[in-house]
Amino acid sequence: MPLAAKPSANDTFERRMLVFRMKMRGLKHEAISRELNVTTRTVTRDAKWIKEHMREVAASVDKFEELGEAMASLQEISKEAMYQFNETEKASEKNSFLVTAMNATNQRIKMMMEAGIIDKAATDVNLTLDLSKMTTDELEKKRAEVMTRLATQPGGRISAN
Repeated sequence: MPLAAKPSANDTFERRMLVFRMKMRGLKHEAISRELNVTTRTVTRDAKWIKEHMREVAASVDKFEELGEAMASLQEISKEAMYQFNETEKASEKNSFLVTAMNATNQRIKMMMEAGIIDKAATDVNLTLDLSKMTTDELEKKRAEVMTRLATQPGGRISAN
């Protein structure tokens, strides 16, 4: 079996950026190697290189793209949780799905505040609720309240779904 051609320096750097992003999302070396179609040894070497060159790697990552992807993922989690909430009849499952949706929404709000997309002072949203102790009705009411507050704040418009 012929050996594969050695990747260019640019290809190697691009792969390392992908490894970095995947590791930041919590993926294990085995999953990364399958996704990128490389050996786990390659991923391990890339991870070691990233650790040694962390400043260079961090400077080359498109922070806006990463923020956008993270926010889109959280929005998708919220949408799916609300879909599952509406599809199930069991109260404990409804609560679980609603808590998931609210947590994802809260994370999006926090990310937007940290990025300066929405004003921290203008939101006035309590993001430290103990959602696990709330009933389904209380959770639904709190979610609607949070979304209404955000929709009425200048610069605070986000999708409720």
